[in-house]
Amino acid sequence: KQLLKYSQIITFLLGGLAILIATYMQNVLSLMLYSYAFMVSGLFFPIIVALFFKKKNSQAAFWSVLSGGLTTLILIITEVDLQFGFDANLFGIGVSVISYFSISFFTNKLANSAKTHS
Repeated sequence: KQLLKYSQIITFLLGGLAILIATYMQNVLSLMLYSYAFMVSGLFFPIIVALFFKKKNSQAAFWSVLSGGLTTLILIITEVDLQFGFDANLFGIGVSVISYFSISFFTNKLANSAKTHS
């Protein structure tokens, strides 16, 4: 019952966010380009890890997608002048890689610490 309440609240918040985005964006093409940039920078590295690495970490993958995608969107929306003319996706992928490895390292360290203290 509590899970249903949480899912209703999250659905309501996402609906509100969708309405805000719809009022902000004047054409569909720019919204599609933003979503493409988010997906490229956020999903690229976690998918590479899922396909080619033996050790996988779902928490690290989640935060990697979120941090990489948000980094790219923030850089695009704020129109930051990036050095050497690099694309914002490159920085998003970099943040995604760093967050994946750091979160994976710390969650594995916490799991190992919990096992030794049990």
